[in-house]
Amino acid sequence: MKKIGILLLCFVAATKTFAQTPEADKILGLWLSEDKTGKIDIYKANGKYFGKLIWGKTMYEPDGTTSRKDVKNKDEKLRSRNLRA
Repeated sequence: MKKIGILLLCFVAATKTFAQTPEADKILGLWLSEDKTGKIDIYKANGKYFGKLIWGKTMYEPDGTTSRKDVKNKDEKLRSRNLRA
């Protein structure tokens, strides 16, 4: 009887763990910004969620070829990187 109880407990714990994943993963994929001026790819890596700018209306300077920089990044070291990799 004790083995059945332990087995049942393991089954419930495993089911609960896997049951949360599909709900949280609904955010994965390509999304348009609310004003439709940008496209963002939401992806998951090592259990964490990330977003990558795929396209944006203002990704380039007015000359149309020079990529804008990430000047609003909280990390000062990353402010000189291009918005478009």
